[in-house]
Amino acid sequence: MINFLNKQKYLLGRIVLFSIFFWYGYLKVIGVSPAEDLVKELFSVFHLDIILPFKYFFIAFWLFEMLIGIGFLIGKYKKILLLVFLFHMFTTFLPVIFLPELVWQSFGVLTLAGQYIIKNLVLIILGVFLLGRK
Repeated sequence: MINFLNKQKYLLGRIVLFSIFFWYGYLKVIGVSPAEDLVKELFSVFHLDIILPFKYFFIAFWLFEMLIGIGFLIGKYKKILLLVFLFHMFTTFLPVIFLPELVWQSFGVLTLAGQYIIKNLVLIILGVFLLGRK
């Protein structure tokens, strides 16, 4: 089992990241994403509605997420994917700074939204591991 996992770790990692990003994007497509309210709050904080209505931003957002997933599955254009992926991951941490009341219950105690954000550290490490491979 260990030999199999060792030989297939890159493929398995790519499949996992594809599944997560594509699935999260799909949840937004069908209107059942638990992150929608958080994204909407952050959208309001930055007053992005003067540029683009949230409805259109959200469509672009789920497309963006699904494309990141497809990028991991395909495994090409690693430099571009790394930049897009890290930009997306950076934006997922913005609520920690700009919406702390939605992230923290009290000192050191995360809300469910906060846990949703912090778990992205694992995705970042896996993504960088996969994309840093030659």
